[in-house]
Amino acid sequence: MKPCSILIANFRGGEAIQLCIESILKRTKYDDYKIVVLDSSPEGDRDKQYLKSQRDKNNIELLESEKHISHGAALVKLIKHCDTEHACLLDSDCEILTGDWLSTLAGSLKGKNDLGVAKLRTPWIGAGYWWAPTYWPCVMFLNVKLYREFEGEDDWSRKNINFDEYKYKHLFKDFKGKSKGNIISRDTAWRFTEKVLFETDNRYKIHPMPLNFWDTRVKHYGGITRNHYRPDHPVMIPRWKIIKENLTKLRNSK
Repeated sequence: MKPCSILIANFRGGEAIQLCIESILKRTKYDDYKIVVLDSSPEGDRDKQYLKSQRDKNNIELLESEKHISHGAALVKLIKHCDTEHACLLDSDCEILTGDWLSTLAGSLKGKNDLGVAKLRTPWIGAGYWWAPTYWPCVMFLNVKLYREFEGEDDWSRKNINFDEYKYKHLFKDFKGKSKGNIISRDTAWRFTEKVLFETDNRYKIHPMPLNFWDTRVKHYGGITRNHYRPDHPVMIPRWKIIKENLTKLRNSK
């Protein structure tokens, strides 16, 4: 197994980042990996103390930003910092469920042009917007050397644009007229996705996530960082409850 960095961007993750890190440490069976966290939580936030304690135990490498940076920008910084052959991007609100999760992803890269493993979010409409095709970076495995040769501009920002400005609109004829204001939202990793899908003549390959990977090997709770300011939202209450319960179970298990 080639050395792998597990790259995590964190902003006020609370118990979610604790569950993420501790489930990695307790359950992952991979010969050579390390955890690298870029934290941009505000000074005095409880995450600061927790992450520094994990750093002091040599469980993680900790990078810090004095100001909050977007999730996409944090991932770009983490990838640039990465010094291993492989990297796994992992959201701070993910829980590792099985020991073979990382080796399963690494084992999917077999060809010389295999750039990574990711889940593709295909075009869909939600909250009044069309979403352009985007690879979900909540769990994404990358060949770092190949990525650096391929990526170039490192644009993982999120950008909403008018449909008429979207240069691949001819590929998605049903977009126009169905979206409120004809807006297309391109989430984190949108340029990366467009380059793989439309601009490289299949020279670089992103493999789909292995069958039954989600919720059997990795659980992504979703929305924790985005909704940090409203923990009492009806959608978030059950998620936080499950995260806290699972963190307690993990710490009490042998």
